[in-house]
Amino acid sequence: LKIDFQCTTAFEEFLKQIIAYDIPVCLIEDYIMLRDRIRKVVLRPKVIVTGSSHWGDYFAKMWFAEHISKGRKLLILEHGGSLPLINELFNFEVDISDLRACWFLPYHSKHVQMPPPKIINSNAKLYAIYQKLITPKKYCSFIGNEYPRWVYRAQFCPLANQWSTSFKMTLEFYGQLDGRVKDYFRVKPYPFSRGWNTSQRFVDKLGFDKVYEENAIKKIILISRVIVCSYPETTFSEAMASGVPTILMYPAHLYKLHPITFPLLEILKAAKIIFHNPADAANHLNSIWDDPNKWWNSSQTIVAREEFYRQALNLDKNWIKKWADLLITLSFKATI
Repeated sequence: LKIDFQCTTAFEEFLKQIIAYDIPVCLIEDYIMLRDRIRKVVLRPKVIVTGSSHWGDYFAKMWFAEHISKGRKLLILEHGGSLPLINELFNFEVDISDLRACWFLPYHSKHVQMPPPKIINSNAKLYAIYQKLITPKKYCSFIGNEYPRWVYRAQFCPLANQWSTSFKMTLEFYGQLDGRVKDYFRVKPYPFSRGWNTSQRFVDKLGFDKVYEENAIKKIILISRVIVCSYPETTFSEAMASGVPTILMYPAHLYKLHPITFPLLEILKAAKIIFHNPADAANHLNSIWDDPNKWWNSSQTIVAREEFYRQALNLDKNWIKKWADLLITLSFKATI
């Protein structure tokens, strides 16, 4: 395998030499076999929609490529969303797709903001249950995070041991809470260990009774008086969509967000929804604990929440029609 590429740096020369050894066998030696299998698939779509298969599924990726080369359209769904990073995935998904369905307002010519079905469909029912349930919503539920112990790609959020900054912030936050809040403080660790075993770390520092055994965030939301998120990603959107009073506390220097988020960040900070200092976040929670909804339904907070929904989380009730219209439009642009 020879690559006809004129290198201008030592790194490019390294890549040119090493790529032939690292490229997966299925893309070279097994390509003809996979292509023949792909051609036996009877589906002939005008539009292909994927949320993750364009990453690790080589059979799917090659099937996509065969159809895209014939003029079909590829729509990639954002895996999750809240406040986008400055250079998310180095534009890989917009480079290979015709459109990328995002949660945040568009900041690329191939972006289209769409209502996220996985939140809207379930959350409408969740919010209705939240309003009607007799079960007291009594806990301060802290949603923990954990990032992989080993770095496997360049990204603009915590890498490796940088995760520990968030863990330390959590402990400082807990230490500043009033006793009446601590009594109902519970941590939901990341659903599985990514090398740091945060669940056991929380048990060691706070005690077994302070850590949820329940993994389903939707069930935890239903018993929460206040939700505290520790990272500006999908979980924050889920909490905001639930209607439960929500706070986001995270180390700003470890999340390099896209400039498009800056005006919204200022609005959320002014409404005391977002904090970067654990003491400030704890003081706010202490002050609202007796009646969190009074703060949550105040005019300034409502304006901030509505701005978040407008910019970062489209909860359009006509979401099915909006998705249908998009797919129909794409299908008309496809070459048969």
